[in-house]
Amino acid sequence: IGTFLGLAGIIAASSILTVLTLLVTQKKRDIAILRAIGFSGKQTVRTFTLLGFSLASVGVLSGVVLGTGIGLYIEANPLKLVQYEIYYDPSLPALVDFGLVFAVLIVSALIAWLGSYIPARTASEIRPSDALRVK
Repeated sequence: IGTFLGLAGIIAASSILTVLTLLVTQKKRDIAILRAIGFSGKQTVRTFTLLGFSLASVGVLSGVVLGTGIGLYIEANPLKLVQYEIYYDPSLPALVDFGLVFAVLIVSALIAWLGSYIPARTASEIRPSDALRVK
């Protein structure tokens, strides 16, 4: 189960990184406009990093709250899945480990920050005249 959870975590992290990279990449013209009206590179990076981090945080927090809530419910009210005659414990056991929940929050926050900071920094280095040029 640990391998499956690790694989699921890697898939979720790559999805978060992909979405944040696409968000910042599609906003290159907006970044160029902000740079043209006087935003510094640091202000632009901070703005788009905060935007990406906020979007990722909403998704992560809602997933953690929903997942923890369902886990606590199943822990208190085990689901009966199979017949008692076949297995010694016919219920679906669940145990919510709050240390693991906290670790998921910390790792997700780090991934969200890096996933929004790196593309924002790269996009802010583009000259506004190049990004605003019509192709």
